[in-house]
Amino acid sequence: MKKHIGRNIIIILILLYLPCFQACKKGEPADNPEKQLRDMVELAIGGDAEANKKLNNLIDLKLPGSSQYDNFIIESFKLKSGKRFYYLVLNYRNPVYNRFAIYDSAMTNYLIDKSLNGHISVEVQDIEKSKFIRVVESFLSKDVLDVKRLSLYKADDKSASLIFRNLISLSTTDYTVSQDIIRQTADSVYTHLSIPMRFGLSDTADVFVYDSIAKKFISQHNTVDSIIRTELQAFKRDSLILPLITDKESADKFTFSK
Repeated sequence: MKKHIGRNIIIILILLYLPCFQACKKGEPADNPEKQLRDMVELAIGGDAEANKKLNNLIDLKLPGSSQYDNFIIESFKLKSGKRFYYLVLNYRNPVYNRFAIYDSAMTNYLIDKSLNGHISVEVQDIEKSKFIRVVESFLSKDVLDVKRLSLYKADDKSASLIFRNLISLSTTDYTVSQDIIRQTADSVYTHLSIPMRFGLSDTADVFVYDSIAKKFISQHNTVDSIIRTELQAFKRDSLILPLITDKESADKFTFSK
């Protein structure tokens, strides 16, 4: 009788710990913040108001719901202090739904950016003991103009914030104007400019200096961004196939027409 009782206890213990053994075997810890965050985001995308509230209203539930995203990425990075953050990217055909956000392992939200267009790529960089997240948007404007915009976010133990945003490339059938970051410090961003002769400018460099009051990098010239904005505004096209999203009203019109 005692043998049977002992055998039953052993079987029960094995069954209780089997999930943990399987997780360890696969190299997946039982407590996986990345999976928890992904599951919570999926619930929010599906319209779960409680999950969305926990994510600091990542999803705009007032808009027609859409779970058909083109891309959903979650990656982690560690600060010098050892604290781990998770950034997520939700990429949709309709940019109204696009999201870039940063959370910690407890799903505390540090940043949500709802203003990104097109295809979004992300790179985390260590610069002078600080953590910078580089986000590049690639999108079409007025059907035929290839545009890229660069955003830099800085993260520390207590916050994450947008500190640089600039249009960095415009390509047409006739020309390309662009700027590339060639060096970055905690206080300055140095860019190399490629500007066609048609613009009558000899500038080959620009410098963005960190303004502690504005809390962002600022250039006195901002040459390439200014050129691109002027060109986009001046470009005329008789008919547009792709929706032109320039403000909240046009974004809502595109969204609710689907």
